Amino acid sequence: MVARSSFGACRDDQTEPIPLDGGAATGVMVGLPQTRDPTVSTSKGAIAAEQTDLAFLQQRRPKRHIIAARVLDVREITDLLGARVFDWTPAAVGRGVIVAMTGREALERMFQAGLGCATAVSGGHIRHHQLDQLA
Repeated sequence: MVARSSFGACRDDQTEPIPLDGGAATGVMVGLPQTRDPTVSTSKGAIAAEQTDLAFLQQRRPKRHIIAARVLDVREITDLLGARVFDWTPAAVGRGVIVAMTGREALERMFQAGLGCATAVSGGHIRHHQLDQLA
């Protein structure tokens, strides 16, 4: 789908269904000037590219308990599925999302009941990891 912004410029926005164990997800790609912003969301949570600031989201809306994880260095919607989780919200930890699992694994965990892992996050803060720790 190609969308026209209010400024008249064309954007190459896309949506596509993503089948997962436990349910279906929707991949969304927003074409931005000189970059892309892919996201895959489910009825329970989402994974997103580096443009999404999870720490800011958690700080601004902590009562929403948003289940989300972020992956880095992706260009396409399907890249999100194979990329490794870099950081996540406390609510995602409660679903069993951990560093270095794939985006697909994180999404599938988001469909599961809470696993009682929330104690891994102190004070409701987002965990960040250095990329060399993921290798």
